[in-house]
Amino acid sequence: MEVGPVEYPPTQLLRVEGLDEQFHVHEGLVEVQVPIAANVPPGLGSIDLKITVRYQTCSESECLPPAGLTLDLRLDEAAPA
Repeated sequence: MEVGPVEYPPTQLLRVEGLDEQFHVHEGLVEVQVPIAANVPPGLGSIDLKITVRYQTCSESECLPPAGLTLDLRLDEAAPA
């Protein structure tokens, strides 16, 4: 299994009241691309992966605690070329 570099969309700076630092944030729908390559013997079929995405939601006045979402992903074997 090989995971390539994650590609994030551009961020915006956010300042939260009462804190002396700025945060790089994404707004609205965010699409993150993670290239995955699986080098497995032919005939193996599919591979099941469990992926956890961690995130934190903030407004201009507060931040919620960090959270995570776990996803199950099935990679099917490609047909021979």
